[in-house]
Amino acid sequence: MNNAVLYLRFSSHSQNEQSIETQRDSCTQFAIKNNINIIGEYIDEAKTGTNDKREGFQQMMKDSKKKAFDYVIIYKVDRFARDKYDSAIHKRDLKKYGVKVLSSTENITDDPQGELMEGILETLAHYYSLNLSKNIKDGMKTNAKKGLSTGGQSLPLGYLSVKETREIIVDEGQALIVVKIFEMYRDKKTMADIIRYLNLNNVKTSRDNEFNKNSIRKILTNKKYIGIYMFKGEEMPVRIPRIVSDDLFNEVQVMINKRKDAPARARAKKEYLLTTKLLCGHCEALMVGAGGTSRNKKVYNYYSCNNFKIKKCDKTNISKELLEDFVVMKAREQLTDESIKTITDNLYAEIEKDKTNNSNIKRLTKAIKDNDKEKNNLLDSLKKCNIDSVRNSIFEELEKMDNSRKQLEIELRYEEANNINIKKPQIRFILNDLKNGDPNDEKYRSMLINTFVYKVYLYNDGKIIIIFTINGKRYEGKMPSKDELLVLLKDTPLQPMIQSQLSHQTTLLNPQIYPDSVRSKYRRHHEDRLYSPN
Repeated sequence: MNNAVLYLRFSSHSQNEQSIETQRDSCTQFAIKNNINIIGEYIDEAKTGTNDKREGFQQMMKDSKKKAFDYVIIYKVDRFARDKYDSAIHKRDLKKYGVKVLSSTENITDDPQGELMEGILETLAHYYSLNLSKNIKDGMKTNAKKGLSTGGQSLPLGYLSVKETREIIVDEGQALIVVKIFEMYRDKKTMADIIRYLNLNNVKTSRDNEFNKNSIRKILTNKKYIGIYMFKGEEMPVRIPRIVSDDLFNEVQVMINKRKDAPARARAKKEYLLTTKLLCGHCEALMVGAGGTSRNKKVYNYYSCNNFKIKKCDKTNISKELLEDFVVMKAREQLTDESIKTITDNLYAEIEKDKTNNSNIKRLTKAIKDNDKEKNNLLDSLKKCNIDSVRNSIFEELEKMDNSRKQLEIELRYEEANNINIKKPQIRFILNDLKNGDPNDEKYRSMLINTFVYKVYLYNDGKIIIIFTINGKRYEGKMPSKDELLVLLKDTPLQPMIQSQLSHQTTLLNPQIYPDSVRSKYRRHHEDRLYSPN
């Protein structure tokens, strides 16, 4: 029997612990039905799915490395993440450790069609989240323009909002702490000195956490303290009560700018978009991302066969940029008007087969109607009854029914809030958006590969096989050289990016830049193994 953990999340005040119970029940029934053993659960309460800064989620990702479970069972794909890029990255990470994400309410199979369905559902959840976020932000901005609190934990240390009116007022006690922080920094105390002073005096942030460099910097640069109300980087036309004088604030800003170190050129973390999808054509082992830096600080990134490390395969490496650009190009080619229509029809037919969410709504709606009907019958009985003991029993039963109805209403509201009833126009919109996206955008490239590419096989002679999630489609041919790829991508949106990458990669692959007297054996080995079929 395979082991699984549950990941349960609700995101806002419109949902509550009952939402968790609904998810838990659904996931548990799914596990029983599929003979899966549940060994634990991770819960995030009142946490948004638009980012991955969730304690339960992060712990689950960390524990997945221990390979103690085979599956993560979720209620719906939007419980895992509503940001389609984050979702793709984290599912790719889970796959590295042999963990598969399963939805208890969506019919997502472990095959190309299932990956396509999952990708479309994730994209739809992403659009839903963006729209919801926009509506919330619009309401918050209206309050901000009036100089009122936008709710939640939007006010920094030193301010309070009047509950009834949302008016922003100064908390005199905390305001003294804010002024002290500014004065200590002006007096050339380090961030560490300020943090030590605050923690020794048991002073907490506005979120009731201990201070760190980031929270101190946020205070020292917050224009609210001189009465300027900033909302999402925009200055509002009203003023709020000030806590710090202009002179003190401006003096601190000058010092902050002087103390800024020259920006460190930290190596950007590279996302290898084909991880878990790219296989060696010779031994069928996974090919994984790797990279290095040459003597002249040029960075190169490539995919390498896992079995090469243990000397069980001689598959040569391949440039990350060349391969990913080629796969992105081929994936975009699959999205013709004809294929979009076919995918839309097929996906909609699959969705119609599995109406779990709608059936839950119908079940709960019927249960509420039955509850009301039974309650009316009891009320009729109460009118006709003159026996006190019987009347008391009826009152107790009525109270139970009221509590039951409240619980049913909570579950119904949750189902309705999270039920995205997908229609054909929505699917077509998503597919056209993916067809016309910016191929130079990393998030778009990731989603395109995650949704439409099932497997990629590579061979030493340059042969490449790409299996798509679209109706069993596949591409089989030769991996082009850098010059050939430039020709193929001429006058396409990918052309400017690939030109930059290839001029950079050409330098890396050119052995003449390192005379033999300088080049180490290790470096020659890696240069030779970088795949460049010219």
